[in-house]
Amino acid sequence: MTPLVQIAMLGWFFVAVPAMFIFLPSRTAAFCGLVFGWLILPWSAKYSFGPLDVTRESAVTYSVMACIALFDTSALLRLRPSWIDLPAAIWCVSPFFTSLSNDLGVYDGLSSIRSQVEVWGLPYLIGRTYVTSVEAMKHLAMVLIAGAVLYVPLIMWEIRFSPQLHKRVYGYVT
Repeated sequence: MTPLVQIAMLGWFFVAVPAMFIFLPSRTAAFCGLVFGWLILPWSAKYSFGPLDVTRESAVTYSVMACIALFDTSALLRLRPSWIDLPAAIWCVSPFFTSLSNDLGVYDGLSSIRSQVEVWGLPYLIGRTYVTSVEAMKHLAMVLIAGAVLYVPLIMWEIRFSPQLHKRVYGYVT
């Protein structure tokens, strides 16, 4: 792994996403933080930052949630839990019971919940916070399309020269 992995992970958390929230509207910054973080951060990288393990999933979701809490607290305060959130909550908690039923223990179950919340729960919460109208859905769709269009040259490079881009940029193969 090159030092660029740590720079990318910590830079995303402490520089890129806060800069998005400073210079862009909060909804756009949240959508861009999620989409572009998932696209450009290194796959399966784990960087130990004190007692915490920073992964791509945690860097993306926690940075966006922290910036929402700092820069757009009113959006989080407007959010009201509903019965429609129940399937997402069950999806995030279910690995705990799977772990217990397979005799893997409480620690493994709680670790699985943390992982499930990073990958599914927090993006769902961000979506519930900002996707409140048809206009907001169109906005999210436009950010997804922009991410896909900007990712096409990288995909074309990978098709032509075999999967080498991740190794050249981050120094390891996934």
